[in-house]
Amino acid sequence: MSPISGFQPALNGIQNGLKIINNSAQTISSMGIEKSSSNETLTSAVLQMISAETQIAASSKFLTVQDSVLGTLLDEMA
Repeated sequence: MSPISGFQPALNGIQNGLKIINNSAQTISSMGIEKSSSNETLTSAVLQMISAETQIAASSKFLTVQDSVLGTLLDEMA
């Protein structure tokens, strides 16, 4: 895999993570402040948000490493 080809999966990971966070936030906000809201639904939404945050962080780190590797390759070729 060339260094450039690794960027797309990482970007997809970030976009997917943001979609999950958005969906979870909508779930939480639609619950309102009613006491009849399910704690299980709230817990699930928060856990999905935490998982998505980890996914975004990992994809971001991958992009950072790819950028560094590409920069090093360009420096060596110059």
